[in-house]
Amino acid sequence: MIKYKSAIFDLIEKLAPVSMMLNASIIQVLEIKTVEKIMSKRVKPKVWMSANIPGGIEFNNKYLKEYLLLN
Repeated sequence: MIKYKSAIFDLIEKLAPVSMMLNASIIQVLEIKTVEKIMSKRVKPKVWMSANIPGGIEFNNKYLKEYLLLN
């Protein structure tokens, strides 16, 4: 059990709570497992690429154009 006020760094204020780090990790694992399951059915899911890697913004622009046209 994670204690209340579980921040692990104490600079000016407490920051980086353990619960947030664990939640982010769980969400990432759920995303990976979901994509794996979809792909096992021979379906290619639309997965957005991180904008922080080279080509990420350009890759995602095709989805932006597609979804903006749908609305």
